[in-house]
Amino acid sequence: MADWGANVVESSEAGGAPAPPLRFRSRRSPVLAPTACVSSSQPLATAAGVHVLRALGGNAADAAVAVAAVLSVVEPCSTGLGGDMFALYHDAAKKTVTAINGSGRAPIGLTLGVLRKDFPDENTTTGISSDRFRTSAHAVTVPGAAAGWEDLLGRHGSGTLTMAELLRPAVDLAERGFPVGPVTAHFWRRGMPLIRQWGPGPDGGVP
Repeated sequence: MADWGANVVESSEAGGAPAPPLRFRSRRSPVLAPTACVSSSQPLATAAGVHVLRALGGNAADAAVAVAAVLSVVEPCSTGLGGDMFALYHDAAKKTVTAINGSGRAPIGLTLGVLRKDFPDENTTTGISSDRFRTSAHAVTVPGAAAGWEDLLGRHGSGTLTMAELLRPAVDLAERGFPVGPVTAHFWRRGMPLIRQWGPGPDGGVP
């Protein structure tokens, strides 16, 4: 990376003295916003959050749910409604930070005995083949994201927007389609063998 701090920018200051060195060692300027900011790994998801704030008058919690919902559609290789959800919420008025843990839980019927029976491996200390278990249905937790979204809105939402309104951007993208960037396309494609292992759907395609 170039040492931008070594550059001296001339200016027309009084006396013709040069401006002090630009001591900023990055190629990207920081994002500065006077009122609010939305950030995510997908522009479409970020746009949904901004729409909630600007056009719908929602707050940060409302926008977060809209962003998460869109990410579930446009970047399912990284996140989804069937996964987990975590949130840290800062209340500016109270100057407090609260957390919501929407992590998935293991099924109540999943025991070590079941795993040893379905994925036996005598060469491990647990008697379980972790490689086979990792890509099995038993490795899927009970989803916590949906309940986490509800909890976030119930505790910190503006109260002026319904869940249906916040999910609308995600629904529209799912119904109408959307462009997929190269990085997302790569990881999406890389995960397809794991999806195909569960067998074809009724029409012979991927379920």
